[in-house]
Amino acid sequence: MKRSGSSLRRLIALIVVLSLVIVWITAYHELDRSRKSSLHESEVRTAVQAQVFAEYSRSTAKRLNELILDIRTQWTGDWKAFAELIQRRRENIDDLTFQVAVIDRDGLLAFSNLAPPTDRTDLSQREHFRVHRESGNADRLFISKPLKGKVSGKWSIQFTRPILRHGRFDGVIVVSVSPEHFANFAGKLQSTSANVVTVVRDTGEIMSRYPSVESSLGQVLVNRPFLGTEAPLAGNFRQIAAVDGKDRIYGFYRLPEYGLIFVVGE
Repeated sequence: MKRSGSSLRRLIALIVVLSLVIVWITAYHELDRSRKSSLHESEVRTAVQAQVFAEYSRSTAKRLNELILDIRTQWTGDWKAFAELIQRRRENIDDLTFQVAVIDRDGLLAFSNLAPPTDRTDLSQREHFRVHRESGNADRLFISKPLKGKVSGKWSIQFTRPILRHGRFDGVIVVSVSPEHFANFAGKLQSTSANVVTVVRDTGEIMSRYPSVESSLGQVLVNRPFLGTEAPLAGNFRQIAAVDGKDRIYGFYRLPEYGLIFVVGE
């Protein structure tokens, strides 16, 4: 009887142990399934949000380009007449830009709605001026990396086109846009402070970021799946952020025609 009772207790103990193992295995697989499902949902969500962010920004870039093309035809070298033109347009462009400027062929400030007519700041070493001067008679939109304006003192992204006279380079039209203009899109996504919304130039520079970290502007990213000529148009990846060191899932969408990538991370 003692041996039979001992065997029964061992059998019961074995059954309990096996039951616990089954419970833990089931729980593990359920947690793993839940984790994978959650990660997949994050991938889908961030990919969709990145595309929406890109399309929203595409319309902004298109408006800025149309503005530049329009006002460029009005520049004759007459500072006063151009100032009156820009003043009349303020109501329609205030949501886009805080500064409209003209740089002459020598790289000197010829006009700014933020500066007096006597201001002849030397901008000849600015990236957006050199790009157009060195491109000869090529007429294309250029989007600069973030920089702090010599006249405005603010961080800005410069949308620019060359002024051409008789097919030759004669200066640059500049429309300055705050990086926050793009970062504010995060509000439309109802992003939390743990999430990030970023615009990156195809050369790697961070153009805009939410939450805002001023030191991140212009920071160059490397080894990202959205960089390089062979990068896909859209996708997901997981990485520890260079700015704040947090592990996130990212969705991205590229606009090759503007050289910009829009990234949403959570």
